[in-house]
Amino acid sequence: MIKKIFGILAVVCLVHFFLGFDINITSISLSSISQYFNISPEITSRIVWLYFLIVTCFLQIFGRIGDIKGYKNIYILGILIFSISSILCGLSQSFFELTLFRVLQAIGGAILFGLTPAIISKYFKDEITGKIFGINYSFVALGGVIGRFTSGLLIENFSWKAIFLVNIPIFITTFILGIFFIPREEVKNQGENKFDLLGSFLIFLGLFGLLYFLNIVNTTGFHSYKIIFSLLLFLIFFPLFIYRELKISFPLLNLRLLRNFTLSKHLLIFLIIYIYTNGIIFISPFYLQNIFNYSVITVGFLMTITSIAQVFSGYISGYLADKINSRYILFSGIILTFITFISFSLLNSNSNINTIIILLGLYGISVGLSIPVNTKEVMRFAPQFSKGSVSGFMITIIRTGSALGICLFGILYSVFIESNFRNYEGNTNNYNYIFLAAAIISLVGVVITLTLKSNRKKEFLG
Repeated sequence: MIKKIFGILAVVCLVHFFLGFDINITSISLSSISQYFNISPEITSRIVWLYFLIVTCFLQIFGRIGDIKGYKNIYILGILIFSISSILCGLSQSFFELTLFRVLQAIGGAILFGLTPAIISKYFKDEITGKIFGINYSFVALGGVIGRFTSGLLIENFSWKAIFLVNIPIFITTFILGIFFIPREEVKNQGENKFDLLGSFLIFLGLFGLLYFLNIVNTTGFHSYKIIFSLLLFLIFFPLFIYRELKISFPLLNLRLLRNFTLSKHLLIFLIIYIYTNGIIFISPFYLQNIFNYSVITVGFLMTITSIAQVFSGYISGYLADKINSRYILFSGIILTFITFISFSLLNSNSNINTIIILLGLYGISVGLSIPVNTKEVMRFAPQFSKGSVSGFMITIIRTGSALGICLFGILYSVFIESNFRNYEGNTNNYNYIFLAAAIISLVGVVITLTLKSNRKKEFLG
């Protein structure tokens, strides 16, 4: 039994390691891919935002399919799709092929992102799920750290193709371990195993419209036909999805679960966390280069500090979540984020690099403390036969928050920085305004956390 538990843990951790590795190393390689295919950086960036768009649109769908068909077969299929498409990305002879295989890779990623929390919640005892979520999160952060460190080495000594091929041994190992260790579980009675095909169509189009809007609004403006079209997609199909899910007996997601205000608050906290974390990821390179004149290499090193801090604090968060009231951990993480943002807003161009290193480390600790414990709290409410649906919905909220963060902070950058670019000191002050905006967003998370009820007793729904 212990061997099987460690086997399942190895599978989900290896999966999230190569997911974290892929996200970070692909973003860093965009310049090399642009030069190789002789295309503009704007076109090249499509392989990043299109990946996230497809992942997010399919999360809820595959979460529900996992509930119906069982997690093992679908999860193994996800590993296989992601692995094969990664290899095909590395063998691509044209940018069109690379884009096509990245879409396929995103479908595999949606399965893996969407079902990992469900698998952890189902196969590990509640007394240790916090620790497992913490370890799993640490592997995501570790994949990001190694991805950043190895990206330059791989691209310089081989080519951008190597970033998609380097993980082949991990793909094979994970696939084999998954076959042997992930159990085949009982699923619901056949009469209840209905898949809402129309609902999946509605949510895909609704989310596609929203996310496409968030991805292009900062570059095309509100008068573009693409903006209008994407907004119409969202405003028409997403309400139709909600209406249908409330009416049918076999929904993709039982929206009545959201009547539990504690669950809804934890999901809202996730939205807030990922708005400011991805907003800061977007703004930090500009801030560190423009205000402090650090080189690209130095900026890369400084950004890695945050990820390293998350590796350790993520595990601590999960470990403590099994020992003490989760509210205290979550509050500590988000209030530390608030303090860090306030501290950043007080810096100027003469601030010492040691101060920046400390603040980036504290910020990484704060994020690592917040995410695993909140993941455990959300999955604590998942009914036995709907863990995949709840898991998929949680990750959809997270990915939507990520897109909102990049969009919002992109707007803040345009308003406060680009409009005052010639005024150097003004730029310094205006970056501080952006950090104050981030602090306000995190403060909303602090307030919501203070309203959470105690989690001493389990509150399973369904």
